[in-house]
Amino acid sequence: MPRRSPLASAQPWLLAGALYGALALLITWPLGACLTTHLPLGELQHATVPWFNLWTLEWNADRFAHGLVGYWDAPIFHPARNAFAFSEPQALTALPFSALRPWLGAIGAYNATLLLALLLNALSARRFLRLAGVSDAAATWAGVLALGLPFALKELGVLQLTVLAPSLLVLAELALLFRVPSGAAVVRAALAFAAVLWTCVYYALLLGLLLALAGVVLLARARSRRRLRRVGWRGPLLALCLFAGLAAPLLLVQRSALAAFERSPDVIRRGSASGWAYARLPAGSASARLLPQLAAPPGKRSLYPGAVLVALAIAGFAADRRGPRRAFAGYAALALVVALLLSFGTRLSLGSWPPYALVQQLVPGFAQLRSPYRMAVFVQVLLVLFAGLGLSSLLRSRARWSLAAPPVLVALALLEVVPWGARVRRFPEPAMAEPWIAWLAQQPAGAVAMVPPALSGKAIDYEPTVLGMLQGLRHRHPLVNGYSGFFPRRADRIAHHLRRFPRAGNVRALRRAGVAYAVVDLGWLARQRYSTADLAALRRVFAGDRRAVYALGHE
Repeated sequence: MPRRSPLASAQPWLLAGALYGALALLITWPLGACLTTHLPLGELQHATVPWFNLWTLEWNADRFAHGLVGYWDAPIFHPARNAFAFSEPQALTALPFSALRPWLGAIGAYNATLLLALLLNALSARRFLRLAGVSDAAATWAGVLALGLPFALKELGVLQLTVLAPSLLVLAELALLFRVPSGAAVVRAALAFAAVLWTCVYYALLLGLLLALAGVVLLARARSRRRLRRVGWRGPLLALCLFAGLAAPLLLVQRSALAAFERSPDVIRRGSASGWAYARLPAGSASARLLPQLAAPPGKRSLYPGAVLVALAIAGFAADRRGPRRAFAGYAALALVVALLLSFGTRLSLGSWPPYALVQQLVPGFAQLRSPYRMAVFVQVLLVLFAGLGLSSLLRSRARWSLAAPPVLVALALLEVVPWGARVRRFPEPAMAEPWIAWLAQQPAGAVAMVPPALSGKAIDYEPTVLGMLQGLRHRHPLVNGYSGFFPRRADRIAHHLRRFPRAGNVRALRRAGVAYAVVDLGWLARQRYSTADLAALRRVFAGDRRAVYALGHE
């Protein structure tokens, strides 16, 4: 049999990539029309998180240009050490951003990175499905379902939660291990899992549980030593060394930086899924317009996977539970159930005992996990696997309509759950060129306080703070306030004094905290109550139309 040329082998992937790229632009429209000016919000009602992720990518790019020197000491919450470890570092996601920024600008590079992530999600899902035994055509159509995964589209405003490709590649190697155990597959799975960690630590923690479950199932299946001998010891040992080397720089720093942080039970409960969350229709989708009484209202999450997707998944499970793919399909069904149960977090209880509490006690990192509901992403991913098996079974049938059915069913699935007309927010680019930034960039080193700070703990109130963080990357002075996944305790004390600026006692406390400059919103200052003597005692070193800079000096 003649060997296929590389071009012929790549052609299905190229065609699939073209299809996925076009659909990525369609389902995120109008993002493509405002690529360099707006950022997507997903279901968010504010721009705090998208702007914060923009800052995260910009800080990565800044440190790449400096050989990663001071990578973990991001210029927020000064003088806290390892402040960048308080949130998702996203170093791998920042690589395409850094390459694209000189050509598209920061906003354009961010959006292009997001679109690339969606494209890679679909291509990685296609590989996962092919290795799981799904036919080529069915895997291509199921890749469209992964592209339009409701969870990812819901989280378009949270960049790290849209990056599913590394997790899908881990599952792809896992599917291969169930069929043909090999050390090479173990090594590739370890590399992919390290990539998960450097794109989304949250997903790495969640996926780690499913990998542990897979390990138990694989060992239980290896009744004879023959299957274990196929894997050998060199592959797993190399995989362990590679993963440890790639993961240690992140895990060790985060473990140290986050050791003192805890999540309150109320916060974790609010971040746990409910049964209603799986029943609410995504706002803006066709199904929500047809049944508005079931649409998710603002502030209420929707984890609805779609009736078409679920129907295809049921058909796929029924069709292949006795076929050659039954071993991995059995594991995937078990993993789906486990992911579903874990997504309920502390809302699920057996009597008075929540099973999730056992996970928090036994698995490192889960005590700090705020949103167990995010396990729903793996529920939907595994539904796509079974939907692919259903499409594959359909294409094997001899019915005349079988070839036309997959694109029709996939189109219906997208129409049902995609929130058509992505919500976007214009980025205030002029704020990056305000005169005080260039002035401050020329001043001696010293920590900066952005006044006012966030006036509540709600994410929406941190928009000005995150904007100040982005401005801080321009003037190169560290900030004493900031925004992240975790906040050091000192940040609350600093915020208290900043809210009472310019009262003398609070200014003295800020001086003791090492604040050298206060960048003050003049509109906010005009609404405050303070004595004229308090303000007269301060030295204003820059006066602008909207902001003034005061030098606090040292006591």
